[in-house]
Amino acid sequence: MPQTGTATIDVLDAILTALDAGGTVVHEDNRTETRERQLRAATAIWPNPTGGTTHIGAIVRNVSQHGLGLLLVDAVEMPETFDVLFEDTGERLPCERRWQRGKQVGASARQLAG
Repeated sequence: MPQTGTATIDVLDAILTALDAGGTVVHEDNRTETRERQLRAATAIWPNPTGGTTHIGAIVRNVSQHGLGLLLVDAVEMPETFDVLFEDTGERLPCERRWQRGKQVGASARQLAG
């Protein structure tokens, strides 16, 4: 699997800026915790029906004590459970999808990624 480099992060940051400027970014109104804005390269990983695994690039946009917000590089339907692999630390975090709107995903996590 190819590593996400600085150029990819720059492109995704530009996409996030464009989304924010266009007013199409969904903000979760039902938050019960304060979230910290982040722009961390990550990969969402889950088992697929053929016995392999599915990998999709993502940016972690914000993190709270028990959850995170992702922006996927492709609009795919996320499964109920998946892992987030943080590219900068190699940490793998088990997550549960709470909501999804296109490429935007809100997830709860069993532990906070550092």
